[in-house]
Amino acid sequence: MDTGDTTFTITTNVVLLGLLTVFVERMEVVRTGPWRPWHSPAVGVVFGIAAVLSMSYPIAYAPGYVWDTRHVIVGVSGLLAGPLASLIAASASSGYRIWLGGVGVPGGIASVLLAAALGSGARYALALQGRALREGYLPGIAVLFGLAGLSSYLFVLDQPGARALLVETAPPFFAFITVAGYVFVRIILLLQRRRDLERHLTAFTDSFPSMIYRRIRWPDGSLSLPFVSRGITELYGVSADAAQRDPALLEAAVHEDDRAEFRETLV
Repeated sequence: MDTGDTTFTITTNVVLLGLLTVFVERMEVVRTGPWRPWHSPAVGVVFGIAAVLSMSYPIAYAPGYVWDTRHVIVGVSGLLAGPLASLIAASASSGYRIWLGGVGVPGGIASVLLAAALGSGARYALALQGRALREGYLPGIAVLFGLAGLSSYLFVLDQPGARALLVETAPPFFAFITVAGYVFVRIILLLQRRRDLERHLTAFTDSFPSMIYRRIRWPDGSLSLPFVSRGITELYGVSADAAQRDPALLEAAVHEDDRAEFRETLV
């Protein structure tokens, strides 16, 4: 595989993990809403598809040896959504590995099942202690995913040249899985922190009877309202969502004699 192919596969795996973070963010509504029972299966299916895609675009490191992010993807599915999600994701990955064939099938299946168990186990351990996932736990969790990936070597040690390959590729492979797992989960945590902050900010601003808003006046003179509190409804009879979509609704709700002054307040 040449440099161009390597760049493409690395980019593909990075983009894949990025899309998964967007999916996790969108699934927050399902996790806390009436569709909650479907959260874990949905995460398992999507992460399973992502694991297969990662295996379809592996990163070449040495002749006959490739890397992918399946251990991270499967492990994080269990960390975020529990055993059912990780089992579904691991099953998809294992099924595809069986289809690929080769001497690495047993190790590929065992290592991904171990990643699923470690991710789900970390989630259970935190829940048992009444603790939420925090940044301080990420290095240890990422190392567990790296060890799960390394376990695949145990099933090919009897193959010719396997020990030399282990010495050459195991340290960078472990580092690759560990770093990928750490960065992936850290980004998810940062998105969750932002969402929680927005939720607290909304609850705080909604307690005020007046309207609190953030406005942006663009160079072409157009106006946008990235944030509007719910007090806008009492003042203008317009919902916050409607005002964000079309700020002109605010001016339309004001008496025409007061519109000039109203425009000045929003400049």
